[in-house]
Amino acid sequence: MPVRRLISPQEWVEKQQQGVTSVGQSRYTAGVNNPKKDPIEAGIAAQPAYDAAMSNPAIRQRRVAGLRRTNIQEWTAAATAKGANRYVEGATASRDKLARGIGRFHGFLTQHVASLDAMPAATPSDRERKMIENLRGLRSFKDQG
Repeated sequence: MPVRRLISPQEWVEKQQQGVTSVGQSRYTAGVNNPKKDPIEAGIAAQPAYDAAMSNPAIRQRRVAGLRRTNIQEWTAAATAKGANRYVEGATASRDKLARGIGRFHGFLTQHVASLDAMPAATPSDRERKMIENLRGLRSFKDQG
């Protein structure tokens, strides 16, 4: 039997798919429940590396090259096949996170709208100031993270 350094791309894909379908979900769940590092802290610690990479034009061009390797038909088919069935499940699983975000935003918005309502709006200049104050307020909320 001849020695093969690498299996063919087709065999590789087939082995990957077999592994995913047979044990992928259990391995994924085990990994999520037993992380080697806190993923949130690891992400925060990696921010300087991310910033450095994103400021490198060569790395940014890889994204463009990757996007050019596909087309809208392939993207639509993949997004539909991968995501359509999981959208509702993912959204409902994120209910608590959504509630926290909306609660925080609603608290801000209540005060923000009250301050906007207190501003005059009789002249075009008044309305322009009000519009700019609205934009500034929304940006300040966004900047708070």
